[in-house]
Amino acid sequence: MKMNLLAEPELLLQRVVFDGYPHKMADDLLRQLGKIPPNEEGADLARKESKLRVARALRAAPELDAISEMMATVLVRSMLKEAADALGEELVAQMVHTYHSVIRSGALVVLANLLDAEVIRYTENI
Repeated sequence: MKMNLLAEPELLLQRVVFDGYPHKMADDLLRQLGKIPPNEEGADLARKESKLRVARALRAAPELDAISEMMATVLVRSMLKEAADALGEELVAQMVHTYHSVIRSGALVVLANLLDAEVIRYTENI
């Protein structure tokens, strides 16, 4: 059944934290965001649901990885422009790697939640 992700922003934020970060960091991150973490029973359920959401999204891992890498390269090159030559290829490559990780992680969380809410669906090809 399709759900409205935006109807419960507190729940969506908790899902983003559990889906995007190691679960052992969830309580601290939620507190840093001014939120009350779930109790142990709620946290166990959140971890289980997160694993299912992310596993489903990982069906598109090769595509997410390739597009995230491209986006990271474009982003870094557009930010650095001519400064890339002065920084050197090694530093530019490190920056691309960092942005790639951030973009891929964010895209995975977005995809996981859109699939779970049935806002989007996989085709038979993936």
